[in-house]
Order: sequence, then structure tokens, then C-alpha cells
Amino acid sequence: MHFVYPCLPYQPRTVDPMWAPEYDWARAQGLATGLVDMDNDKAWVPTLAAEAQPQVLYRGWMLTAAEYGRLAQLLPLAVSPAEYLASHQATGWYEAVATHTFPSRFLTEPTALDFAAGRRYFVKGLVKSFGDDSVVSS
Repeated sequence: MHFVYPCLPYQPRTVDPMWAPEYDWARAQGLATGLVDMDNDKAWVPTLAAEAQPQVLYRGWMLTAAEYGRLAQLLPLAVSPAEYLASHQATGWYEAVATHTFPSRFLTEPTALDFAAGRRYFVKGLVKSFGDDSVVSS
């Protein structure tokens, strides 16, 4: 298994500082690591060619479906694009946890909300919430 991290687009082969602590830790543990430049569709994973069936696990910024698809063309990913999307956005995994959480609705267009009697809503994007800013009361 190889772990691939994003690099700086203006400094290829230099890990993005956000991911540097994990990248350095993985390397210190002797784990196979590499870098990927998603802006230029390039990857550096030194020993992949020598392995019969290499697999790569991407560790980095959340990618869009198109970006992850491009990554899958560059590297033999352990997580397929379909699996990534199913676990990446709430629309892919919500049904699995629906009985264990508050009811949710996925809106594709602006919708009038009912704030009567102090009702509040928790609003989030498909991939993350925004902390206290996710609570809407007016």
C-alpha cells in the first residue's frame, strides 16, 4: 500500500504544508509515500512500477468527482471513484445512517423555511458543516 499526498502546485515534489506532519510521520514509519500534483496531473510514487499489483490510498484535500476520476487515471487507487463518491458526499452515505440521526432533506433549489415558534435549522454542504454558522434561526 502506498499513501499519496498533495504537493504544492508551484513546487512539485514538495508536500502541501497542511499534510506535511502526516506525510513526515508516514515516511518515518517506513510507509511507502508519494506525491500528486492535481493541477498538472502528475504523480511521484517511486516504487509502483516494481510491484505486481500496487494500490494507492489518497490522503489529501477533498476532490470533486472529476478530480478523483483523473487521479484514478494516474494511479491504481485502493478506493474506486464510485466508492470515494459514495462515502464523500452526504447523498452517498446518508441512507445508511438515516435511522440513527435527525431527519435530513437534500435541497437542490432555494426553499422557504418555516421559522415559526423559534424553529431552527442546521444547514450544511454535501461534504461538511460550518460549525456554529450552520445553525440558521431566521
